[in-house]
Amino acid sequence: MAMNVVYIRPGPYPGAKDAIGSIDAFGLFFNDEILNKVLLRTNEKIAQLREKYKIKDCTVSDTNLCELKALLGLIFLSATLKNNHLTTDVLFDPNYSGDRYKAIKICQECKQNFA
Repeated sequence: MAMNVVYIRPGPYPGAKDAIGSIDAFGLFFNDEILNKVLLRTNEKIAQLREKYKIKDCTVSDTNLCELKALLGLIFLSATLKNNHLTTDVLFDPNYSGDRYKAIKICQECKQNFA
């Protein structure tokens, strides 16, 4: 007779037990080594695309680790709040979303790329 016996104790994994705040918890998903690899490849692609633009604005400027973390945080937050179906106009509208997304600012030229 087979029985379903679980020998793993419930609870967070050892690394997650040390995560005190949201930034520590975010680091459990993506460590800086992975993020730096993504950043390197992203900036390489941006450099390739930059040659096609006459005007060099925020659309084709290199990004940094802080911006990458902010974008991933925005994606996680919008998915958690079930706002990931909204357009950027509604997402960043203070009348609809309040100040949830206030810390993430997108310049007017770049805003069209995310819509």
